[in-house]
Amino acid sequence: SLLLHLGLFVVYALRVCISVAAAAPSAHVLPSNSSSSVPTEVIGVSMYMEYSWTNTEQGIILGSFFNGYITTQVIGGILSRKYGGKSVLMAGVFLASVFTMLTPPASRNFTLLVVCRTLMGAVEGVSFPAILTIIGHWA
Repeated sequence: SLLLHLGLFVVYALRVCISVAAAAPSAHVLPSNSSSSVPTEVIGVSMYMEYSWTNTEQGIILGSFFNGYITTQVIGGILSRKYGGKSVLMAGVFLASVFTMLTPPASRNFTLLVVCRTLMGAVEGVSFPAILTIIGHWA
């Protein structure tokens, strides 16, 4: 139960991290002239602004994850039945974590980022079939 909860939490956290990083401005706090700890100014730059992605490119980047995700649902069920849900879930979460770590360097090249996000979706696509296989063995 705890493994399923943590696995599902990590999968969702990895899925939305680029949405948060790309849309939300990163804060750069400038030093305050006074002795208070309140910053005087916060300047924000989102990934969209930093890399000058168009709305179409933003949609392609965010949608590429789901293009990979839908392709491995059935494969995830087959692999979970053959190798066990726990192993497939662990491999999916591990590989998704690797692709998440590769996302920042890949963001310098639009095509590489789309490929990275698509592969991340593909390895995360096995997560829910693996979870359902584990739950099916409990029932």
